[in-house]
Amino acid sequence: MHRAVRPGGRACTVVFSAPGRNPCVRLLMATALRHAGLPASDPSAPGSLFSLGAPGRIDALFREAGFHDVATTAMDAVFRMPSVDDYLAFVRSSASPILQILAGLGPARAQAAWDDIRSQLQAFDTPGGWAGPNELLITAGRRP
Repeated sequence: MHRAVRPGGRACTVVFSAPGRNPCVRLLMATALRHAGLPASDPSAPGSLFSLGAPGRIDALFREAGFHDVATTAMDAVFRMPSVDDYLAFVRSSASPILQILAGLGPARAQAAWDDIRSQLQAFDTPGGWAGPNELLITAGRRP
């Protein structure tokens, strides 16, 4: 990004913060891994959904790349859908790592995993629909 930004220009990213602040994504991953018989993954491992969410991690990367005036803001970003089923349809239509984890299961075991995930995500049902809490980190920096 630093090479692509003109001098004086700015770059901005949006990433998930820590797993504890993103219970829906954390729940999806943990439940899928459990049903697949796989160990819990390290949320800070490179390439994971939360790899840039550790406190100060994204700021450090921006500074290492050469950006100045680096600032990160945490933002609550509730994912609202008409129902938990709509959220699950979204997850199933995306390039979700959940799909990769459950792909190795037979149809019955995969359905059991989706049923378990659905049951747990119903905790976020509200009278106005489904509202899954998330926290995002918005980071900006300036190329000198």
